[in-house]
Amino acid sequence: MKTIQVIAVFYLALGVLGCSKNKLSDVSAQQVENSYPTADAAFNAAKNNLHSILNDMQKRSYGLESDEQIKNLTTTNDIPLILLSMNQLKDTVVNTAAEAKLYAIGQAGSPKICITVKKAKDTWMISTIGLKKYVDALASNTDVTGIVEALGLELSFLELQTANGKAYKPLTDYREAKLSSQATYSATQMLGSLENYRAALETKFGKEFSAGELDR
Repeated sequence: MKTIQVIAVFYLALGVLGCSKNKLSDVSAQQVENSYPTADAAFNAAKNNLHSILNDMQKRSYGLESDEQIKNLTTTNDIPLILLSMNQLKDTVVNTAAEAKLYAIGQAGSPKICITVKKAKDTWMISTIGLKKYVDALASNTDVTGIVEALGLELSFLELQTANGKAYKPLTDYREAKLSSQATYSATQMLGSLENYRAALETKFGKEFSAGELDR
């Protein structure tokens, strides 16, 4: 079953920005529509209004004690968010086209909360805010150059820069896919394991699974 590990999606961000329009004079109509010319512009809109977007319980869950602390958070990670569709699993390399980005912000180099943005045609939009699983992973791993999400399979990986090139580390153990969080994999190895896992799930659930028509 799918586990939601976000505390706010862009709809929440939009609602706060819209309700706060009179208080936040620098929020333009473009921002309220959640449409920005660049990834950085979308990220900055979310970051600058984060103190209003999060409720008190959400702030506490991410160790954010005050609005002043939130306003003083700095960027600790700025990396591609690689959205890997099931029709890419037979490739031999990971396509790192910048269709989405993940930013982590925190204090003293330690991430506190993540913000993701995604490309929509020629503009960028705020996607998710929170993502505790990535906060924890980034805090305990260095040399992270990207995050990979295997769409439809619900598996996530860190892309790491190693002496031998890029390697991929599962965020946790994925036993059904025969992937261990204690190991790293080449792109070919990771994609092969994901394709085998996809094929096994298609055998179990039918072709509707790979077509994205099945809600597990």
